[in-house]
Amino acid sequence: MERVMSRTFRGFKSHSGLRRQHHHLHNFTDSIMKTLCFTLVLLLLSACCCDAQPAAVQIATSPGSCCFRFFDQLIPQKFVARITQTHHSCVKKAFIVQTIRGRQICYSQAFQWAQNVYDSFHSAAGSGQQN
Repeated sequence: MERVMSRTFRGFKSHSGLRRQHHHLHNFTDSIMKTLCFTLVLLLLSACCCDAQPAAVQIATSPGSCCFRFFDQLIPQKFVARITQTHHSCVKKAFIVQTIRGRQICYSQAFQWAQNVYDSFHSAAGSGQQN
């Protein structure tokens, strides 16, 4: 009879063996879920903190030009074709001066010469005159 019983239980695991297997499976799934959640949080964080955007999104939502370095020398006003302010969402507020040769130069809005040229162009534009 002993021999028959051992054959009967040969392919089966005990209840405690199943419990251990379930415990290992549970730990494995917890580990995968924690890794996925951590990866998702990192992805979302990097997406929120990153300035890079796909070109299609950038065209629709971002300003045309922002300045990060500024020119600090005067140029004769007769060489200025136009002057515009940077978009309000730019980190550094500036003027973009386009010369008659097409060159674009950034000036800080704190630079008095640039402010005077901007005021001069925009008061002349309002009166119908051009400098």
